[in-house]
Amino acid sequence: MDARSLLPHSTQPNCLTPCMAVPPRISRSAKVKARVVALAPNLPAEVLCMVFDLLVPKHCNDSSDRVRVTHVCQQWRSIAIGHRTLWTTLYAANITAWDTFVRRAKGAPLEIIDHGWSGEKKSSGVDRGLAILPLLPSTKSITLNHGSPYITPDFLAQVASSDSLTTFTLRTDGRRYEGEFPLPSFGSKLHSLAVSGVYCPWNSIRAPGIRKLEIQLPAGDLYHLSGEEIDDPRHFMDLLDALRSLSLLEVLDLCRVLPLPTSRINETTARVELPYLQHLSLKGIVSGCSHLWSLLDLSIRTSVLVQVQESWALEDIDIVLFGQALETHLLRIPDADLANPTLVEVNQCWNKHRRASVTSDYKKVRFYMDGPGDGVFLHPQVKGSGIYLEFPGFLIPDGTPRDEWNSFPVTAKKRRCVDQSRRCLSARQDTGERGTGRE
Repeated sequence: MDARSLLPHSTQPNCLTPCMAVPPRISRSAKVKARVVALAPNLPAEVLCMVFDLLVPKHCNDSSDRVRVTHVCQQWRSIAIGHRTLWTTLYAANITAWDTFVRRAKGAPLEIIDHGWSGEKKSSGVDRGLAILPLLPSTKSITLNHGSPYITPDFLAQVASSDSLTTFTLRTDGRRYEGEFPLPSFGSKLHSLAVSGVYCPWNSIRAPGIRKLEIQLPAGDLYHLSGEEIDDPRHFMDLLDALRSLSLLEVLDLCRVLPLPTSRINETTARVELPYLQHLSLKGIVSGCSHLWSLLDLSIRTSVLVQVQESWALEDIDIVLFGQALETHLLRIPDADLANPTLVEVNQCWNKHRRASVTSDYKKVRFYMDGPGDGVFLHPQVKGSGIYLEFPGFLIPDGTPRDEWNSFPVTAKKRRCVDQSRRCLSARQDTGERGTGRE
């Protein structure tokens, strides 16, 4: 469809204004957006630039479209080119346009994104690596694909040495095991580090100023590593040591990277203090999540999300550790703050039919976990405030006094129907069958 068809019939092609700014070769989605956007002719340049940015689709080929958008009229072109923040994102798919973008950015901090693609030639990857290095002094954010041929330890060391880098993301689109890939040492200005699909030894994470850490492995690699790499008892201790060196963390997201805890974890193991942490997300094997969370000293404002894989592997020690971790967390929270809608959420990963959450009522917190044999285990009161936990899958015998909840074994098999605060959890009376779950 030609751009003229989007204009009023009385409008001449040589009289285009910014309010009619639709490039002749822009994508179809941008044309649809342009049809519903009606602009007054006297809008300020900042608003026009926002519309300009809206017209450009957000994908890896966005650089070429961004250039084409300026080819509408002289007024629109002068405004767009003069707004330097529109030209700070460099996509590797359009590396030929980088010089134009850098020139129009006029010294503004750059963001480099290389998604990579299958079947790329080795020479093209090398060219991208050579093009990135000269731009490092003015680059604040870099996203790289681990499968690109120029991603080497030497290259990453040069990237990490940049004083202007604040955000670094390393990911791979494949599901194959890439082997260990040590990370370089980053400067104190790096605030965000994200690694996806690449296994990095925990003790290789050295970034003293980091505020946000995200690490994720593909689901298929968890089993591959569990028998050879992550099962090594050193890995859990290395993870603890790495977290101790990242005391300024505000966001910690570990997905499928939690190693199995070693038998050396005991009461003498030094705890990890993260006083500034605002959001904690643990996703992976049950034992790794329970042990790690129980060793963390968090702020009273920390929100926690725990998603466990293989909930059928939940053991007594995991229940105890989850309870201790939540109890320690709640002890730091004033009674007046217990009315927050959600404090902690623990559920089973990658299963839409099994969801659980910790809902908070005034002076009362319920702790639900989905798993085989749904039921209820009530944790003892915390500081007499009426806080207790409920674990589906574990039951207290009918008639047990509240002051004896703590001493009763969590493996109790007697089942009954429990209704607490408008939540009904039904269970079968037959001790040989699993519970029916939550209604």
